[in-house]
Amino acid sequence: MLTQVKPADPDKHSIYAGAVWRMEIKMEWPISRHVERQARRLSDMIERTDADPSRLVRLRHGDAYVEARTKCIECRDTMRCLNWLALPKRTGERPDFCPNASLLESVKRVC
Repeated sequence: MLTQVKPADPDKHSIYAGAVWRMEIKMEWPISRHVERQARRLSDMIERTDADPSRLVRLRHGDAYVEARTKCIECRDTMRCLNWLALPKRTGERPDFCPNASLLESVKRVC
């Protein structure tokens, strides 16, 4: 929602004396909630696949982690991901649908 706010002294807030009022933008950002939820999935996948988060964030000086997070945010397989995460964990299980599966496998925890 856009609202116009007339300042107490229009000369101080206008582009040219009194002609343009300062505009305040008041918006809800539902997309930010979506991005946050999608990004959270990487943490869930790291835990579920027994990947080592320390190794992941150090890989390629953090670039691998940023790329993986971006893939999660842009992922179109959200329901498949959520369903897989909701299943009981089985040893050696790999989420082949996940664009980060190979990366997570490469940083698996060493016992």
